[in-house]
Amino acid sequence: MEEQKDILKSTHSSTTSTQPKRKRGRPPKNKVENQQSEKKSYEIESRPTEQLVKDNNEKNNSKINYSSRTRMVNFEQYKELLLQNVSKNKSKNFIQYTKALIKQYLQNPLQNKDKIRNLSRYLFRASTLYRKIILYYACMPLYNYYVTEKIDLTKSYNATKSMKSYNAIIQKLQLINFKSDFAQIIALAVLDGAYYGFVYDNGDKGLFFHALDPQYCKIKGKNEAGQWLIGFDMSYFSQGSNSEFVDGINGDTTGCWDDVFVNAWKEYQSDKQNKRWAILPPERTICLLAGLDDEFDLPLPFFLGIYTLLMDCEDYTNIMANKTALENYKLLVSKIPMMDGDNIDDFKLSLELTEVFQDMIDEILPENVGAVRSPMDLDVVNFEKSNTTSDTDMLSKSIKNVFDNCGASQLVVSGGSSTNSIGLKQSIANDSSLTFLWVARLESNFNYWLSQNGYDGFMLQFHRQTWYNREDYIKEIKESATLGNNPLLYLTALGQTPYEVECGLRMSMNSGIRDLLIPLKTTYTDQSNGKEEKSDSEISDAGIETRDKGKNEGTKANG
Repeated sequence: MEEQKDILKSTHSSTTSTQPKRKRGRPPKNKVENQQSEKKSYEIESRPTEQLVKDNNEKNNSKINYSSRTRMVNFEQYKELLLQNVSKNKSKNFIQYTKALIKQYLQNPLQNKDKIRNLSRYLFRASTLYRKIILYYACMPLYNYYVTEKIDLTKSYNATKSMKSYNAIIQKLQLINFKSDFAQIIALAVLDGAYYGFVYDNGDKGLFFHALDPQYCKIKGKNEAGQWLIGFDMSYFSQGSNSEFVDGINGDTTGCWDDVFVNAWKEYQSDKQNKRWAILPPERTICLLAGLDDEFDLPLPFFLGIYTLLMDCEDYTNIMANKTALENYKLLVSKIPMMDGDNIDDFKLSLELTEVFQDMIDEILPENVGAVRSPMDLDVVNFEKSNTTSDTDMLSKSIKNVFDNCGASQLVVSGGSSTNSIGLKQSIANDSSLTFLWVARLESNFNYWLSQNGYDGFMLQFHRQTWYNREDYIKEIKESATLGNNPLLYLTALGQTPYEVECGLRMSMNSGIRDLLIPLKTTYTDQSNGKEEKSDSEISDAGIETRDKGKNEGTKANG
């Protein structure tokens, strides 16, 4: 034991001799290196950064003093910073909406526009039917696109210069995920009534469309090119810790939002009365109204008129659930024997004994069976089932009423009653006409962005192609290509981007693989075998039914 104590003393003396003494509450002076290596929690996670500092001369005129330390954060981390505040935990609670409350909102939509948008977002989360209706319109287009050059037919055509410019724009567009980004833009526009977005150009890493809070945005007018001018309310950065988006975290970094917001925020702090609304540059913004242009001062959710109908569906569902629970309920009544004689309320069993048996029965009964004691005869009381078919019809009519008012095809969105192919086709064509109205507005807005950001001379256009008319559309484009139309239209309609088409064609030509892809001589490639299928307008209703059910499949000749 003494030897162990000596060892402990020696080790203790050695450790104390090597470590410097420090005063309580102060760090040791010789731990400067450790302090530099340690990182704060917000430095380890995604954080505001100088990643948005552009390598151009515009930054020299900026009033912002950037930190001398360079922090490299990739573009994905930067997008996260734009969408959420890293030092702020949010919790969202929704109001318990009723039809009476909705009608109250609609009586004064200007005063309740923010509440109506919150109602729309609540229904999007709570109602699968409402969610599918919005996503049906937003995700219907395939967003396959092609690029057309604006050529002055009165001047000579410089093919080399044109190809260089064309290559630059198709490479830029290749970095954008239109199928995802533009579908979300349309969905948000339908959900809120309008989409207000700010475009961040990260060079060869692509574009990022930052959706701004519609509560703090409004349209101020149009510019000479007919594009909407968006005003952003600078009081947004006064809410909670939103100032970190423009000031950074605890003053340690600069804000991660663009200098447009940072400079406007500083002007607002110096003059809050006159600098509250900052006009965002139209060449940096995307604006999409879901309604008509004359509604720009009060854009409301597009399907506002069906909110009470959606609440009816919920009410009918609750009624059916309550009736189903009641129909499955049983009530057992136990008879308490009575003494013979004239005495009233004279029972043969004591109250204590009946309570013992009652407790034993209650322990083994399921939840949907109840038991009571009574001097009357034992019997089972059944709650007879009502006409459940009529209840189901009531709910079905309520859902159908929703689709009748919003104009969407119930067969496509929620699997409604079946119909023939012509009726379904025309119904979807009617729905797609509304979707492509929004697509056309996005085309105009984005082409303006291209013209103002170094890609003038070209037009981006989306194929009027959906998941439902894809085969017919490709067939039409193929036929037009055989008549001399632009073959790139056909290739891009198949789902390839213009950049993928160019790369694929050049690779196959240079590698010689196209010489090996020679189809064999068959009756299919030589001549048409069989008659062409008649169009929908050339056959009768009975013929449509026969074709839809595939009754003619067994009568076709085997090739």
